[in-house]
Amino acid sequence: MPSPFRPSSSSSLLRSLRSSKPTLKPPTRFASSSSSSTTPSSRQLLLLPTSALTFSLALYLYIQHSSPINLDAKQLTSGKTGIPSLKKKSASLAGGLISAEELSRHTSKEQGVWVVVNGDVWDVTEFLDLHPGGSKIILSNSGKDVSKLFNPIHPPKTLQNNLAPSQLVGKLDPADAFDSGPDEEELRIAKARAAKPHVDTMVNIMDFEKVATSVLSKQALAYYTSASDGETAKHHANTAYQRILFRPRVLRKVRNVDPSTTFLGQKSLLPIFVSPAALARLGDEDGEMNITRGAGAKGIIQAISSFASCSLEEINSARSSPEQPLFWQLYVSPDRAKSEANLRAAMAAGMNAIWLTVDAPMGGKREQDIRLKLEMDPPSDVQVTEKGGSTSEKLFSAVDPDLCWDDIKWIRNICPDLPLVIKGIQCVEDALLCVEHKVDGIVLSNHGGRQLEYSRPPIDVLQEIRRLHPEILTSTEVFIDGGVQRGTDVLKALCLGARGVGMGRPFLYAQTAYKDRGVVKAIEIMEEEIKLGMRLLGVTSIDQLGPEYIECLPPSSYHP
Repeated sequence: MPSPFRPSSSSSLLRSLRSSKPTLKPPTRFASSSSSSTTPSSRQLLLLPTSALTFSLALYLYIQHSSPINLDAKQLTSGKTGIPSLKKKSASLAGGLISAEELSRHTSKEQGVWVVVNGDVWDVTEFLDLHPGGSKIILSNSGKDVSKLFNPIHPPKTLQNNLAPSQLVGKLDPADAFDSGPDEEELRIAKARAAKPHVDTMVNIMDFEKVATSVLSKQALAYYTSASDGETAKHHANTAYQRILFRPRVLRKVRNVDPSTTFLGQKSLLPIFVSPAALARLGDEDGEMNITRGAGAKGIIQAISSFASCSLEEINSARSSPEQPLFWQLYVSPDRAKSEANLRAAMAAGMNAIWLTVDAPMGGKREQDIRLKLEMDPPSDVQVTEKGGSTSEKLFSAVDPDLCWDDIKWIRNICPDLPLVIKGIQCVEDALLCVEHKVDGIVLSNHGGRQLEYSRPPIDVLQEIRRLHPEILTSTEVFIDGGVQRGTDVLKALCLGARGVGMGRPFLYAQTAYKDRGVVKAIEIMEEEIKLGMRLLGVTSIDQLGPEYIECLPPSSYHP
């Protein structure tokens, strides 16, 4: 039987790995600014600048860094909260109505920094020194209603569950609240949604991206589509599949085909899964719940990001049944107590596996994000621009860069009964170390091309494993994501030994454009393409696929 591989050189395998115990560090603090923003009139709240999304993400990360605060009545009345910047509110303010005039006075660290979220007035003064991007963006949105940008990326009751009760100042006086109506971008999005084509006109997965691009906000589009540096790694992840050609067999009975399989003991009707992707509510108000409903309806498995914009309770409510399998992806925080609490919450919510992401000790340089931040918050010669500001920078400031192999045991001790998968493996050496550490699965991934520029396409890493250490493919379940656009791409990965193939952005685009119906349609398209490809290859079940059905060309032979 001919080999599916053309000769290519490879580096020697890693023989040992030096590891050190993780160093636990508190969140980095930045000096706060004493400047304050323009204040509103007594009867009117200022409209939010588009850069307020940065503030909203920053507050989200503050919560990621901080363990839930539970203070009893004695602590509150004595003022001994252990939180330096919490100040007792006067009896006339605490829990009462706050006027716009009063709100406008609280725009500096000295006077306290207040914001409005869904009618509640919160004191976020403590947050100034914790903000990874500096205090400027917080101060520029003080005295304003940030609900419109806070809600799309936060689960309900996020503030109530994570901030001290004394940080809730009161309610905004309804007489001072007003609805400014849709802004220019909201009007554009509404018009695009009204004009979008019917969901059944979607012919392939890429069609969803075209529709989603027209209905996403500028911030959401930059976050969803961006990749690192010049986005070469993202591009190569797509084109790498074009270097794999098929060797189909003919004159076989293929009327009935079965593409079902199992992942970590859980049944899946297709050999694909939803890769974890953050902030689905940037695309639609139901966010990850759309994906849960669609995946449940079509019998595939969703992996949920720990940066999801829906709570686990909301996602559970969207399950088609309590038995619908869900996997939960973990970013480990520098605050290990917080990460442990998140792991236990995932177990309590009935998650069926833990997926540990390891390829993101910090965020990649995502230039679309950075340019949009500069457009929304231009540098000034008068005031020095503070460090940071892009969406990805904010998200990954909540990830521990000292995560190491020793931490696998720590996670195992917390979740001894759940399968553990390591996501972000990019070479055969680390795949071998995963087997050595007896993990239940690995995901070959370069984070959608969003981390290290010029990292190899995951499908190339799978070829390397098949060529150099094929025993890995039977020692643990090997998954892959990144660059998949067709059912034939899925079949190529399965021929090389992958257990399943993940897709992230396509499902974000599908739910953005058409809610859960879009997710269902996207899965149906992939199902049709996978079944058609199986018939044309001459196989009737997934376990019949193997390297004899493909030929892999060396990277140098193809120049997209």
